Amino acid sequence: GTLRRKPDARWRLAPGDPERFAELQLALALRHAALVKPGGRFVYATCAIGRTENDDVAERIAREVPGLVPLAASDALGPELARALGAAGNAVRLYPHRHGTDGFFFASFQRNG
Repeated sequence: GTLRRKPDARWRLAPGDPERFAELQLALALRHAALVKPGGRFVYATCAIGRTENDDVAERIAREVPGLVPLAASDALGPELARALGAAGNAVRLYPHRHGTDGFFFASFQRNG
């Protein structure tokens, strides 16, 4: 969304920024995912569309937080909405050209137990 509204912002990004942002986002996600109660849900969401900040971080959350398991998008959103959005697995990606929104990503998880 930011790049669409402020296209000049793309010129302030450095080559290593996606990796740097991903590490910060992972640290925040791990800290907060640890607070999810049994049966509770955790959603990792960004306003980015790149793999480094999205899929890679979501995969690490699933690996590094004991008891937190990916929740199918169809379980989080309902099957009709998940299908309409083109969700795959536990991840949903929204694109300006396809969904008429800013670019977004989110992955849902649930704490077992």
